[in-house]
Amino acid sequence: VTGEPIFLEDGAQLDPRYARYPNTEGHVFEALAAIPLDRGEGPFGVAIVRHLRAHPFPPEERARLLDLAAATARIVEGYGHA
Repeated sequence: VTGEPIFLEDGAQLDPRYARYPNTEGHVFEALAAIPLDRGEGPFGVAIVRHLRAHPFPPEERARLLDLAAATARIVEGYGHA
């Protein structure tokens, strides 16, 4: 675990880092983005975006996904302090 985002544009399920989850058997996800949720003290979760077909993650989409993960981390952290 590096704490770095992972973008797999094709053949995601063939990558050794691909995590299999219950109730997803039979679903083939070709593309995957895995973005750590981190507020400075190390990752505490991950945001996952999966695509059924190969999908490029161009720089502007990667930037939006990173922004979304950062906002999600702030929200989740806020609930932890409530």
